[in-house]
Amino acid sequence: MAGASAPAALTASVLLCCMATSAVTTLLIQLYLHSTSSRSTSASSVQKSASKSTSDKGSESAQDDVSPLPVNGSARNQQVLDLGALEDADVPVALQLDAYFSPERLKDFDHARLFDGCSNVLAVLDAIHPYLVKFFAKNAWMSSFGAENTQITTLQSSTRLDSDGRALAEEESDSEDSDDPRPSVHGRSSSYPRIKTRWRLPEWLDPNETAEIVIYPGVRTQTFAPQKIINLEEEGQGRPMRRPSTESTGSARRQSYGWSRSAVTQEEEEEVEKRKLIVLPDAHVLGGTFDLSEGSIHIGKHVRIEPDVYIKGPAIIGARTTLRSGTYIRGDVIVGRNVVLRGEVKNSVILDDAELCHPGYCGDSVCGFKSHFGNQVTTANLSLFSGSNLTIDVDGVTYDTGRRKAGVILGDGSQLGCSSVTDPCTLIQQNTVVYPLTRLRKGVYGSSLLVKNKPMEKGVLEIVPIRPSEQN
Repeated sequence: MAGASAPAALTASVLLCCMATSAVTTLLIQLYLHSTSSRSTSASSVQKSASKSTSDKGSESAQDDVSPLPVNGSARNQQVLDLGALEDADVPVALQLDAYFSPERLKDFDHARLFDGCSNVLAVLDAIHPYLVKFFAKNAWMSSFGAENTQITTLQSSTRLDSDGRALAEEESDSEDSDDPRPSVHGRSSSYPRIKTRWRLPEWLDPNETAEIVIYPGVRTQTFAPQKIINLEEEGQGRPMRRPSTESTGSARRQSYGWSRSAVTQEEEEEVEKRKLIVLPDAHVLGGTFDLSEGSIHIGKHVRIEPDVYIKGPAIIGARTTLRSGTYIRGDVIVGRNVVLRGEVKNSVILDDAELCHPGYCGDSVCGFKSHFGNQVTTANLSLFSGSNLTIDVDGVTYDTGRRKAGVILGDGSQLGCSSVTDPCTLIQQNTVVYPLTRLRKGVYGSSLLVKNKPMEKGVLEIVPIRPSEQN
């Protein structure tokens, strides 16, 4: 019996040892897990605190505009100055005209006086409309036609009287006053025989008959075919209606899209102020709609206007410029010489030899000599979320531009690649190239730079100097 109980006791003792070991192990595991949980909770708390701190800093930095160039100073500017109130000497170099446009070329610009009194480059935008009003009020274009006997043709929505008080009948022969079969136009002050020239009239939307087309010698009837003239008065404008002439009895009214003869001199006095479409020698007006409701339109020498162009005055189109079909000019626009336009332009100055050849938008902007827009370039000019004036940072100082709308200032020789978008108040100095599909934040971009978008790296914009070999 005693021998049989020994193995049972040994088995029981082993079993007790195993149970004790298991209990100790379980206790140790629980203690370990408890301590690990405490450390994890503490680390999580610290991480959340750090994350919140980082988020707050990121929020603050997101509210501050980080400048693309060192000249714009730090992200947090304390001082705000009124740019328009500064003396010329106090305007930073980065905002002066010379940083964007060649002084020598500006002197040769046909409308160089536009820049008189502009202490900073953004002041040009405010000078456009007053300059245009003065230009047309003083008949400034006539300075290039100094001869008193300059003969011009004036077309209106109703026929004019000739020097004898007769209406010009449609059946009169063009050669009845001269043996010379070539058509020409002479005014009353001329000693030459008067020969009537036939001009094709556009469709007129001119209820008050206060619009006219002024055509200078050298414009050919074969290349003059405007589609429509619009001159509608807005309610409350209060412009007087044209009083009927006492000599107009029996005069024949011209039919829209018909043919008409007219010859008058620039000395003809009008009873009310006229809105004018002025066409200088050798211009080709192959179509287009001309809206004179808010101002006159000046077409320079050798300008080519293709069909389906829309121009709203006041506007000046410089010599040898081409307006391609689809061009939309929305008023307060000055275009220099040898420019090619295709897109929409509003309250802007386009200097000589610039190319905006494709669809796009250029609003409240100044484009320098030989500057270039690629296809579908858009110059945003109004902030989406701010109703206050636009500001710009230079050298640690924030300047109030005094404007709610400002597009791009594009320096001489600078280019914006296809589908580029510029934020409101983007200033690009001379000979800088922006690659396609690039979005430029507002600020000052220096001269002779390459600006590239990095699509695979979020928020990365590479700005590098142009090598001398690339400039050539």
